[in-house]
Amino acid sequence: DGSSVLRGALAAVAAGAPEEALSLIQVWLKGQGPCSWNAAEDGGTTKAQRKASHNTHVATLLAAKLCCNQLDRPELGLEYARRAMEDRASARAHHSVAVGLLQCALVGCDVRERKEMYSEALNNLETTILMEPADHLARLHLSLVLALSGMLHAARQVLDADALSDDPLPLSLGLSAILCAALGDEEEALGRADVMRDRFPNDIWSMRLHAALQLEYGNPHLALETYFEIVADASTKTAFLSPTLELGPWPRCLLERPKLNLDCSWDKGASIRGDGQLAVFEAWIDIVRAYRKGGMYQHASTAVAMARQVVAVHADVEYENGKISEACGHLEDAASSFTTALAIDPHHTASLIALASLRVSTEPDTAVQLVRRALRRDCTNADTWRLLCR
Repeated sequence: DGSSVLRGALAAVAAGAPEEALSLIQVWLKGQGPCSWNAAEDGGTTKAQRKASHNTHVATLLAAKLCCNQLDRPELGLEYARRAMEDRASARAHHSVAVGLLQCALVGCDVRERKEMYSEALNNLETTILMEPADHLARLHLSLVLALSGMLHAARQVLDADALSDDPLPLSLGLSAILCAALGDEEEALGRADVMRDRFPNDIWSMRLHAALQLEYGNPHLALETYFEIVADASTKTAFLSPTLELGPWPRCLLERPKLNLDCSWDKGASIRGDGQLAVFEAWIDIVRAYRKGGMYQHASTAVAMARQVVAVHADVEYENGKISEACGHLEDAASSFTTALAIDPHHTASLIALASLRVSTEPDTAVQLVRRALRRDCTNADTWRLLCR
């Protein structure tokens, strides 16, 4: 029955098998006939039918969450979310639709479509919060869509109530630090990052965010200490605050904004051997960036080689290699690395912008095409628009 299917799906998720969980739900949903939730609520069906209607609604929402957050299939996730909404316009259904819309908006739609998706997501999140005022995750997502729409002050206001409470949601605290930095409030950004690091001293995302802010504000040695700590002992660290669990790839879009060029990435651009290896790889990429921004290019090149030992092929590795070559005046080598990065990940925004910048004088038509591709991914990046004007 539906209850056993849900238990089996949740067990599969806990065992790290989201595909299996989705398959269980899909098979079961195909065998379910339509059952109106309104009719069930009004008592127009049997007790068994009402239970089946409830299980169908919950299973459909779980399928949506799996597709959006763990399986990189946001279009299918949005389809399931809308199906759940048709069955019952619950707070969770509104929230699920909003998550699906946001995920789809960042997969490659054009500027007009993305704007429409953001608007619909905002409406659904506002409805969610009206129905469930204590839903802190919905407030977090509302802040995020406001930020991605360019409304950073409004985004910070939404998060401040949670971030400044006695027991803040961890991701609210972290993303509020990001927003403070994006708005130029260095003291508050570092303060919130410090609080997050103190509360979760062994969490990888907390460590990376704290180090990235230290690097941004001119403290590369403090940042490198943290990055090397992750590399040396990643097996003892946790990742329960990782934005990928609930937020997918969205934080990268915030972190690439022109006022906060932290360049952190949570993309799944390669097949990486386990969570510990992923943490080590990302830490080496962070180390490369720290050395590069400090002008220590030989050290940066050595760190690139270390990153390749963990993941041989990854767009971030090629991009960083290109930035090192560019800084050393080897422009054709840099262009080659950026091109390789785009062959691995055609949507790698940083490589699109970097290659366009190199080609703007010699191949302006090519540069314009590259910039337009970047804008389709993030239409709010001021540096990209300035490059297009050139």
